[in-house]
Amino acid sequence: LFLQCVKMRPFDGRGWLGLARMDMREGNIQEARKIYRIGLHYCKRNAHLLQAWGVLEERNGNCVQARKLYNEALEAAPRHAASWVALGLYEQRRNYDVDRARECCRTGTEAAPGSYYLWHVWGELEASQGNLQAARQYFQRGLQVNPNNAATYHSLGLLEYELGNER
Repeated sequence: LFLQCVKMRPFDGRGWLGLARMDMREGNIQEARKIYRIGLHYCKRNAHLLQAWGVLEERNGNCVQARKLYNEALEAAPRHAASWVALGLYEQRRNYDVDRARECCRTGTEAAPGSYYLWHVWGELEASQGNLQAARQYFQRGLQVNPNNAATYHSLGLLEYELGNER
C-alpha cells in the first residue's frame, strides 16, 4: 500500500514516511535511510520526513546527524510541532541542556499554540525539573487545546497527587 502511495503521488511524503517507518520497525536501518533520501528528493524540505529521519538517526546513535535533520525540519516548517518536540527532547536527553529544551518548547508553543503535544511535553519537562506549578500550567493549557487527551489528564493527575491534591 505504501508503494502504491509513492507510485501514485511521489511528491506526497506520506507514502515515503510509511515505507521508511516500516523498514525501521523491521530493523532495516540502511533501507529506511535510503527511503528518506529518495522521499526528500521528491519532497524537498518536507518537515515530516526530515524530523522522522532525525528520530531514526538519534535512536541509532548518530546524534550530530539527528540534530542537523531536526534543524532542517524547523527551517523548512517553523510551525512543525513534532520537530520542536524532537529537538527539545534531544537537547534534554542528549545534551542535558534543560534550558535549551525549555526554549524549544517555548518557541514551539509560540509557533504552534494549538499543539497539545507541545504543551504536554513542556509540562513533562517542568515536572521532571520539580517546577510543579509551571507543569500544572502547561498541562492545563494542553487540555484547553485538546480536552480529550487522556495522556495529559493522566500526567496532570499524577502531578496533583504528588502535590497532595487527591480530590
